[in-house]
Amino acid sequence: MTPPLRPKVPWIPSTVQPGQPTEVCPRCGAKKLIPWTLRRDPQRVTLLRTWVCTACQTTEEREESE
Repeated sequence: MTPPLRPKVPWIPSTVQPGQPTEVCPRCGAKKLIPWTLRRDPQRVTLLRTWVCTACQTTEEREESE
């Protein structure tokens, strides 16, 4: 049984733009995980990119090279 999906959050993207790179979402399995925002972690001084799934609204942060 799969857990219920959360409702869409208005400020998180809900569509994939044409030509945008996508990856498979680890939560729902849809190929709709897209790179979204960048931020710098002040404690570790590393660049982090937030990825968001446009299908289930899951987010994850990954380190990114500069």
